[in-house]
Amino acid sequence: MKFYRYRGRGHFLDPPTVCMSDDIWEVALPQKMQSGKSGHECLSFSSRDEIFKRSRDGSKLASLVLLSPRVQGYNRILEASVIQGAGGMQMIDPLYQRILVRECKHRKIPVIFDEVFTGFWRLGRELKALLHGHSYSAHAMGCAAAVKSVKWFKDSNTNMNLISESRSLQELWDAALVSQISLLPAVHRVVALGTLCAIELLAEGCDAGYASMYASSLLKNLREDGIYMRPLGNVIYMMCGPCTSPDICRSLLEKVYDRIQEFGLQKDESAVFAA
Repeated sequence: MKFYRYRGRGHFLDPPTVCMSDDIWEVALPQKMQSGKSGHECLSFSSRDEIFKRSRDGSKLASLVLLSPRVQGYNRILEASVIQGAGGMQMIDPLYQRILVRECKHRKIPVIFDEVFTGFWRLGRELKALLHGHSYSAHAMGCAAAVKSVKWFKDSNTNMNLISESRSLQELWDAALVSQISLLPAVHRVVALGTLCAIELLAEGCDAGYASMYASSLLKNLREDGIYMRPLGNVIYMMCGPCTSPDICRSLLEKVYDRIQEFGLQKDESAVFAA
């Protein structure tokens, strides 16, 4: 039997990313997009919602983004919508994605969306997408549970987070607490959107990256508190459900804050002893 191994032939774009760092929502440009043309462009925002505003489409940064994709030689584009999960819970600048999709449509280039983190209120809106083959294909119980869950999500009697006359959820993660976590010395960045809260710990060298075990002691302590956060190297994240009470989310964030603060102090003490 002959096995065909995958050989990557794609061209990987390096998009601008969004996060909260030190209590400020920021758009970070990749190296290739950094130039004098964006010198007067404000990359800091007073709120996360500002980053999603379509009024940014006329900004100087939009002109810079327009020059960046170079989509002429491509025959299709595959992209993760808003959140790039496997890449360390990176939030992609929506301005970049809008322009990329617009240019592809103009040139009749198909765009394929990887919707793992977008469907059914995961990012706070109802977008109807749930393509998760290994969970539901030929799995009757999984399908039945999914149907029941969606009914709960759409019913205001069972989902108190639904905003009246809207397909959106109310904010689940307390903004003040998210800001406080972003200010911790041990934290590099935070992304809180919809049901997702991801935190990248400040790490260098072999402690950073997808294969890092840097967060293992922190995760162990969090599990003692009943919180199961998944690690992606030095990035840890948790997801609630669309029906989860904001009070529960606040309680989780308070425990996470305390544990990260404790984790940072321990790392500082270890560094002092090592010196």
